[in-house]
Amino acid sequence: MKRIMIYMAISLDGYICGPNNETPWSEAEWDNYHEYISNSDCLIIGRNTYEAMTGADEFARLGNPNTIVISSTGTQAKTPENALEIAANNKWDKIIIGGGQILNTYFLKNKLATHLHLDIEPITLNSGTNLFEKSNGFNKFEYNKSEILPSGTISVDYKIIL
Repeated sequence: MKRIMIYMAISLDGYICGPNNETPWSEAEWDNYHEYISNSDCLIIGRNTYEAMTGADEFARLGNPNTIVISSTGTQAKTPENALEIAANNKWDKIIIGGGQILNTYFLKNKLATHLHLDIEPITLNSGTNLFEKSNGFNKFEYNKSEILPSGTISVDYKIIL
């Protein structure tokens, strides 16, 4: 069964990055992210997230996972549906959606994601980019599991109720 999980680290005040795209997450959160990525078949991200991760050399840190970048210029995929088609053609069934906000919202709003994973970091950013766009509407989630990481980060999985 295909598992399409939106995976995001967020601050206690709900931001996925600060106003300058900074992501001051703990090592424990990065280790957890690495574990999830290494147990998935591919990572789907937007162009802005791709550029931020490339600039910080985060792909090497994650073991250079199979990655599909969605961009209106369409160098790999022009739409989330196109990205999922690429994944299906490669027989990649365990998919991580790594953001950002626009991509997270699209996958949730269009019922393309099956799960949501949040690493809630014990930090406030006070401004930045929210997990989802404000116009996303109502969604319901079913608790799956959680754990507290050594840094105090709360790692929680939800099934998205479609």
